[in-house]
This record gives sequence, C-alpha cells and structure tokens, in this order.
Amino acid sequence: MIMAEFSIKHVARHGFGGLLQAHGRDSRTQFWTFGALVFGPLIVIQFATQIALTFPSLGGIAVA
Repeated sequence: MIMAEFSIKHVARHGFGGLLQAHGRDSRTQFWTFGALVFGPLIVIQFATQIALTFPSLGGIAVA
C-alpha cells in the first residue's frame, strides 16, 4: 500500500482546490483532516465567544 503525501499544506491545497470539481475521491484521512482544518478553528472561536458572552465579567467589559 502506497501512502500519499500527508501534510496540512497538501490537504488544504487539495481540499480547497477541489471544492468545485466533481471528479475523483479523497481518502478518509484527507477528508477528516480537511474537515478538522475547516471546522476546528470555527469550533474554537464559537466556544470562546460563548464563554465571553455567558460570563461578561471575564471578558473585561463590565457594565456598571
């Protein structure tokens, strides 16, 4: 079994470059790595925003 090149740069280039192309398939590793690359930062940003909005005194924005 030959392993394809696996790097974040390769996965990002292949993933974003192939969004509008309908030929070929990605391996499971490429698919889930691209999903983590796209949705991972969004989940972190959403979590930080939710904490800041839930506990406004922790964010340093105190309304008297």
